Amino acid sequence: MNRYSRKNLLMILCGLPFLSLTQNLFAQSASDKKKTALAGVKRVLLTLPYFATPEFLDNAPVKVVNGGRKLTDEEIKKVREENRLFLSKLESQTQETLQKRLTVRTPFTVSPLKLTLPASRDPKEKKQDKEDSAFAFKGEGRLKGTKFPLPNPVIVRQLATENNADAVLLTIMDEPRRDDGGYFFDASGIGYRSPHVSAKIAFYFLLADGTEILHEYVEVLHPISKIGNRDYTQVDMTETHEMVIENFLDELTRYLPKP
Repeated sequence: MNRYSRKNLLMILCGLPFLSLTQNLFAQSASDKKKTALAGVKRVLLTLPYFATPEFLDNAPVKVVNGGRKLTDEEIKKVREENRLFLSKLESQTQETLQKRLTVRTPFTVSPLKLTLPASRDPKEKKQDKEDSAFAFKGEGRLKGTKFPLPNPVIVRQLATENNADAVLLTIMDEPRRDDGGYFFDASGIGYRSPHVSAKIAFYFLLADGTEILHEYVEVLHPISKIGNRDYTQVDMTETHEMVIENFLDELTRYLPKP
């Protein structure tokens, strides 16, 4: 190593503590800003969590039965209708759980916004009014592949003003998925993935003026519960949503005043 290389290495090593200190100060500054902004929040408007996938993934593959026998069109229709009913119920349960846990774990007064679910509307109906959850997001409030839409600050300000809220919590969900697991190959060799369900929810916490304070994309995996030949996928999916909410609240409460 020549003297110039040694000199450069010495400069890099000397600069590392300063870089680490700068990063820590920046993180502390961002955290302090969140704490300051949230200290003035008393009333939070909660919009209705909804699945942002088109038509509850109508084109998703349906699991076969009876040793691999293909389902008839009528059977597929029935399974998908059952899925839609479950997901509609899960939307309502998620709203109820989120509202309840926000009330328990934060000092906020939580005011749910009574909305019409976009997924429950007539698919032929093109009209979107300000009472739709999706209206508070850009891009018609729909997922683009795996990418969640961003909030529309103009609508957030309008909702906050009309409901006399200090902040608005927007919640938008991808549909829960089931993975039957199995062996797989990758660069490391052979691996095994256990059967599980997954859920992913995006949370956006904005002040009444549309300023974003916190956004979290929370994903949780949950093993499939099975007794004998029967599994409990829907129960697992419901529990997974509850876990996502708790994980989000763990992050949110980091910035709230200590009781």
